[in-house]
Parts: sequence; C-alpha cells; structure tokens
Amino acid sequence: MAARRQRRLTPKIRELVAADRQSRPQVGRLTAAQADQLKVVARRRQDFEVPVDPPRAITALAEGAAPKVAVPVLKAVLADGRAPSVDRITAARGLGRIGTPQAERTLLQNLNVRDQRVRQEVFAALGIAGGPAAARALARLSPPRDRDARRQLLFARALIAHRHGLDGPFVREARPVERRPGRRAEMTELSMGTRTARATAAARGRLRGPTYGIDLADRAYTLRCGPAEWTVFVNRELGRSLASPALLERPWIAGILAQWLPEREAVTTRFVMLTRPQGAQIHVDVVRRDGEVVYTGTARPARPGVAFTITDVERPGTAPLTIAGRLRGTAVEVDTAVAFAGRVAQGSTLPAA
Repeated sequence: MAARRQRRLTPKIRELVAADRQSRPQVGRLTAAQADQLKVVARRRQDFEVPVDPPRAITALAEGAAPKVAVPVLKAVLADGRAPSVDRITAARGLGRIGTPQAERTLLQNLNVRDQRVRQEVFAALGIAGGPAAARALARLSPPRDRDARRQLLFARALIAHRHGLDGPFVREARPVERRPGRRAEMTELSMGTRTARATAAARGRLRGPTYGIDLADRAYTLRCGPAEWTVFVNRELGRSLASPALLERPWIAGILAQWLPEREAVTTRFVMLTRPQGAQIHVDVVRRDGEVVYTGTARPARPGVAFTITDVERPGTAPLTIAGRLRGTAVEVDTAVAFAGRVAQGSTLPAA
C-alpha cells in the first residue's frame, strides 16, 4: 500500500499544531488558507512533514476562525464515534467557546453520545454557553450513571439558570465550615483588594478559560492567599462592584475567579461565583469547573455597601478558609481572614468556630 503523500505546513500553522512545541503563539485571526490547513489537521485526513496535534488544530479553529467555518468541522469531529475521545472532547469545548446558536444546536444533537467523558464535556459546554432551550433539553435527560457526568449535568442546568435569571435549578447547598485560627505554622496570609481599570484590562487580556457567557466589568478585585494570586472578575451587568443591589433581584453568575500562573504569563479560570436571593440575604457559591462547590457563604446589605462571609465546605481535600468583610463600591474591607497553608486530607480535622 502506497504511503500517503506528506503535506507541508505554513510557518504559523506549524507553530500552532506541531506536537514538539513547548510554547505557542496566540491564534489571532485566521486566513481562509490557514483555516483550510487546520481543517485537514483536525480531521486527521493527511500526513504532514512534522508530527501534529489535532486537538490543537480544533482549538485554533474555535478561537480564530469564523463560526460558519469552525462549527461544521467541530460538529463532524464531535459526532464521529471513531474519532479519539480527546478530539471529541476538544470539539465540545470549542463549541462552548464559540457559543453561537448553531454551536448550541450541535451540542444539543450530541446529548446522548455513548462516551461518558465526551458527554460530560457536552454538558459543560452547554453550561458555558447554553440558553433556556438548552435548559429544557437538559431537564428532560435521565441522570447519567456516571457520577462526574451527572454532576456536570446538574451544574450546566444551574449555570443556565443563573446566567438567564431563571428560578432554578441551582447547585446543591453545601455545608459551610467557619474556621478559627490554628497554630501559626499552619496559617498563611490572605488579603483582598481592588484592581485599577488599567490593571483589570491587562488581566482580561491574559485570561485563559471560560467566562460562562458573561461580559466582564472594567474593574476587578485581587485576592492573595499565600503565594497564590487571583483576580476576581465581575459580571458587567452588575456594574463595577459585587456590592450591586441587583444581587437581590435574581440569580446571577456574579463573576469568575481566575488564578495567575507562574511568571504571570496568564490568568486562568478556576472557579465561577454563583449568587441568588435567599430572603433578605444573598446566597453565594464558589464552584469548580467540574461542578463541585468548594466555598459557600452569604452577603447582605449593610449600608453603606454589602457585608459578606465566605467559608470552605465539608469535602475531602478542602483548603480551609474563612473570609468576612464589607464591600463599599469598589473598595474592600476585610474584617476576618483565616486561611490555612495546606489542604486537609480526608478524615482530618481542623479548628471550626
């Protein structure tokens, strides 16, 4: 059998998809010719002069090609039961990133794929970009047997409810554990402040990961816990502050918590902040991207501003934390900050208030 003819890659596409690269350029806007090369790599239809990484081609199409160009390719990959799972997972993520009605319809057409890991990513993508129609389709599904897929399904439904101000369903309430300080050697410093508009814009330009369908405000908060630095981006619909009175009006995706990588190369989405009215208070959940609640708390109007308390929840491997204070516009006052330096192994205990 004759070997397939190897094809040459243009310099930019080689940098984006060659398997041996340690770092890669930003995708930017793709030309039609570049998109055509990426389509071939994504579908594994031809050999190239260098080893290539098809999932990177799928991601590049989602980031840099027009939706009318990218969606048909990602649709074909996602629906191909013979394609490697990693390709199909990457295609689902790309469709969530694109977020157009056509992308949403494609995801809805793949709600019952047999590969549970792929199915989980379809749920995740709909949580990131789906609307009320997706919420109705997800509500009709029987809970998956796979635990992770089941949790992602519930999380997707909750994200849509918060994004569109629907009356549920919401993530399951987790039991908070308010902490008191331990031994000095067990503790680490925690502080919270605000970023200027210029610093917020710079952080937004380095953000990697989903924004869960919200636009980000021009001011953000900074959070430091030991050596880790975070930026807390705020939903633009709430204004410039998490002290917005609108939090009492409806459920919100109030913001995202993004952690800075070493050398400040990028800031990557780790958690999403979900809020909803609960009587005269605001219930707050900080949730991982897989749907697990890691911190919970409340906020309440306290003129001027909003008083808040956030704590970790009962779960294996928790990072024990209690932070309480007040938001006044874009200013932050921290009254209580109890943060342990390490995580708690399952079955271990730490001081609770």
